[in-house]
Amino acid sequence: MNYAEAVGVLKKSTTIPRLITLRFTGVVFGVSSSPFLLNATIRRHVGGYQAGNPWFVVKFIHSIYVDDLTSGSDTEEGAIDLHTKSRQCMAEARFSLRKFISNLPAVQAHISSQASSTTATGDGQVTNDDESYTINTLGDHEHLDTVKVLGMKWRPADDVLIFDLSNLHSIVSMAEPTKRNVIGLCARFYDLPGFVSPVTVRFKMLLQDICTAKLDWMLTWMENY
Repeated sequence: MNYAEAVGVLKKSTTIPRLITLRFTGVVFGVSSSPFLLNATIRRHVGGYQAGNPWFVVKFIHSIYVDDLTSGSDTEEGAIDLHTKSRQCMAEARFSLRKFISNLPAVQAHISSQASSTTATGDGQVTNDDESYTINTLGDHEHLDTVKVLGMKWRPADDVLIFDLSNLHSIVSMAEPTKRNVIGLCARFYDLPGFVSPVTVRFKMLLQDICTAKLDWMLTWMENY
């Protein structure tokens, strides 16, 4: 294979083709490196407030995961201040923080008064949109009984996380007892904090026994196993 074939040049030539290197001049989203680029962009931007608001920078950086900000405060005033500073800070980088929700009525009333649908102007200000993409696609989250927090269901009215295992019960009752199905069921558990580990660990112990016994993937176990 010659050089032209190696670089994918269809027309063979005796001269080495000229390669042109292009680079992006802005932050690229939608590629495998996007989470890293977003994280680096947010950290650099928020880090600029270190001198004036060091507590805010530390709290914000430790509370954001990709594009989800999950945080809180011990007081209503602190929660409102965090909400205001977060929106203003990100608006200066032309990011609009949306879908804020709180389990405290006073804080939620403040959030609603600031309008959940906003657009960043780049000068630290936010303006109302005609209609929010979030509301059009997901509905008005403020009036939902439960909302998603990092993939888990949260009920703000009671401030509790909900783990509904009823669907798994129906799947288990119909699934054949095979190694493949047990692994599939274990993968269905999404418990980031580990709250339901006393329940899910039994599936993992069963999977450990299956692997130790070296059973085939599709082998149905005997009743006395």
